[in-house]
Parts: sequence; structure tokens; C-alpha cells
Amino acid sequence: MRSWIQMALIWFPISALIGCNFIQAAQKPIKLYEGDERPKEKLALLNFCVVLGRPFPGTVTLKVDEEDVWMETYFQASHTARGLGALSCKARILPGEHKVYYAATGSKCPGSSFEGVVNFMAGKTYYFIFDGCGWGTADRSSAWLEDEDGNVVAGKELD
Repeated sequence: MRSWIQMALIWFPISALIGCNFIQAAQKPIKLYEGDERPKEKLALLNFCVVLGRPFPGTVTLKVDEEDVWMETYFQASHTARGLGALSCKARILPGEHKVYYAATGSKCPGSSFEGVVNFMAGKTYYFIFDGCGWGTADRSSAWLEDEDGNVVAGKELD
């Protein structure tokens, strides 16, 4: 019995460290530029993870400069968030103008999307947001992109 407890006390911390490293690796931002790694202060961060307090989209599609960056269903994304997958919901991109397409569909909501050219600034974080199907919005939804200061830079916020 004593050796079983000792073994558990050794393996538990090792398992926790391995699990934490796996989750961190899963959340390492996708690199949307060519060449060597650059300091994060010289890049913009795109965050298309589910925002707390917003509806969970059933499906999310993100394209940047005509390239598919992310297409995920909520079921798969929930497994990724638990560390069971290796797909990140963040990306680093060079500053400047980029064509962006974002679409999201809620499980009980109509879909919403936007497409446009966005001038991303170095050192800033941008959030892709899907909203709708709350009180009084059961038949409409909206998607937009806002910067870390709360300014809408693409799409349209739900009225």
C-alpha cells in the first residue's frame, strides 16, 4: 500500500506538468506570416476564441487574405479547450492591411458573417465576436471584429 501511495505522489506531479505543457502547446497562436519568429510586440494577435458571456457558435470559419485559418464546430472546439486537440483559436499576423472573412452560426441562431479589409496594428489584440439569440434577439445575430479598446473595426455589432 505504501509503495502505491509513493508511486502516485511521484506520477501525479509529472502528469500535471505534461498536461499543462500539452494545453499550452495547443494554445500557441497560429503563425500567419512567413519567415522566422518575431517578437509579439511587432505582430497583431487575432483572438477568435469564444468570449465569455456570448453565445457559443455552432460553427466558426475564419479566412485571412483568402487563406483558410480556422473552421471549427463547437463540439471540436470544446475538446480543444480541454486540451484534447492541438488547434489554437489565436493567430499572430504582420501589421498592415489584410482581407478578413469571418462567419459564425449559433446552434439555435441564424448565422452571421462579415468580410472586409482591416488595418491591423502591431502590439494590439483583435477579438472576433458572434452575438445574438439573447433576450429579444431570438431571430437575429451579428458578427464583428473589435480591437482591445472595444472599437469595432469590421462587421456590425448587434443593435
